[in-house]
Amino acid sequence: MAAGEALRRAGRRLVAGLFLLLVLLAALLAGLWWWSGTQASLDWALERFGQPQGVVAEGATGSLRRGARIERLTWEQDGLQVQASGVELAWQPLALLHRQVQVTRLAARSVEVQDRRPPSTEPPQPPGPLELPLPVAGEALELGELRWSGGTEVQASGIAGHYDYNGTRHQVALRSLQLAQGRYSGEATLGDHHPLPLQARLEGALRVDLPGAAQPLALRLLATAVGPLQGFDARAQLEAAPGSPAPSAPAVTGRGPVTPWQPPFVPQAQARLQQLDLAALWPQAPTTALHGRVSVAPRGTATWAFDTDIANTVPGPWDQQRLPLARLHAQGEWRAGAPVLVRLFSADLGGGRAEGRGRWADNGWQLEGRIQDVDPAALHSQMASQPLGGPLHVEARGDALDFGFDLQAGGAPRPASPAGAGGGPGPP
Repeated sequence: MAAGEALRRAGRRLVAGLFLLLVLLAALLAGLWWWSGTQASLDWALERFGQPQGVVAEGATGSLRRGARIERLTWEQDGLQVQASGVELAWQPLALLHRQVQVTRLAARSVEVQDRRPPSTEPPQPPGPLELPLPVAGEALELGELRWSGGTEVQASGIAGHYDYNGTRHQVALRSLQLAQGRYSGEATLGDHHPLPLQARLEGALRVDLPGAAQPLALRLLATAVGPLQGFDARAQLEAAPGSPAPSAPAVTGRGPVTPWQPPFVPQAQARLQQLDLAALWPQAPTTALHGRVSVAPRGTATWAFDTDIANTVPGPWDQQRLPLARLHAQGEWRAGAPVLVRLFSADLGGGRAEGRGRWADNGWQLEGRIQDVDPAALHSQMASQPLGGPLHVEARGDALDFGFDLQAGGAPRPASPAGAGGGPGPP
C-alpha cells in the first residue's frame, strides 16, 4: 500500500511538472510572439544579421512578425554600392511551420547601384548549384526605379513580378518593365542543379522616334532562350505592332547560340529579312521589299566577320520614293574600338553593277569602287538616261561629303521606264 501511494504521488508530481513546463513553454512562446510584433524585434534582427554583412538601415519601423518599412538601406563591398529607398517587406512567419518562406510583398521606391569595381582579369565562371534550404514564394515584388551606373549605364522603372522556388527550380514572372522606350513582360524557369536548364520568354512593345515622323514607330519583340545555362539557343523576332501600317508578317528574325561564360559569347548569329518595307517603318524612307540574310561569326575573341546577301524586289528611282538598289552582297569585319571594314561588296544598282570596298567609323565613312553600266535615270528620274562606268570615290566626314570619280558613257541611252517600275532578282 505504501509503495502504491508513493507511485501515485510521484505520478502526480510528474504530471504537475509537465503541466508547469508546458505552461512555461506556452508563456515563452507567447512572449516571443508578442516580442516579434514589437519594434525591438526588428532592431535586434538588423543588428544581429544586417550589420555583420555591412548592411546599414536608416528609418526602420515595424517588426519581425508584421513586416518592416525602411527609409534607406545601404550595402557596400569591394567597390560595389547598393542603396535602396522606400523599402517595404511583408511576410507570413507561420508559413515556416510548413517549411516555406512566404513573402507577400517586397517593394522599393528606388534602387541605385554604383559599380566602381576594377575590370576583372579572371575569366567568368558559371554558377554552381542554386539550391535553397527552403521553398520560397514571393507573391508581389515591385521596384519603382532602378539606376545602375558604372561600366554599363542602365535606368529602368515600373518593375513588377513574382518569384517562386519549389525545391528543384527557380521561376520568375515579369509582369512589367519599362526600359528606354519599351515595355516588357515575360517569364523564366531555371533549374537548381547542373546543367541548370533554362527556359525563358520575353515580350516587348517598343516605340521608336524617327526623324521626320509624325508619330513614334510601334514595334513588337518576342525573344526566347532554351537550353542549359552554359550554352543555350536564343531566338528573337521583331515586327510591326498590331495596328501599325507596317506589314503583319515578321520583318526581322534572328537566332544563334549563346555561351555566357565562354568567349566568344555568341559563337554565331543569323538574321533573316522577310518582306521588309522601310517606308512602312519610317515614312521618309523609300518603299522596299527586302529579303535576305545577315550572318555574323567571330574571328578570335575581339573580331567579328559578317556576310550579307539582301535583295530588293521593287527597285526604282530615289525621287519616286524607291531604292535604286536591287541586290547587295557584302563581306567584312568589325573589331571593338576599330572601324567597320567592308572588304568587298557587289551591288546591282541602277540597271548596272557596282563593286568595291569601304570603311565606317565614328568620324565618317568612305567608299572606293567601280561602277559599270549604271543608268543615272534609274537612280533619279530627272537625270539623263546614259549608262556610265568607271572608278568612284566617296568620303563623308561630319556634314562634308566629297566625291571623286572619272565616269564615262558606256552605251546607248536607255528608254525611260514607267514611274516606280524596276526589275531585280528574286529573294536570295
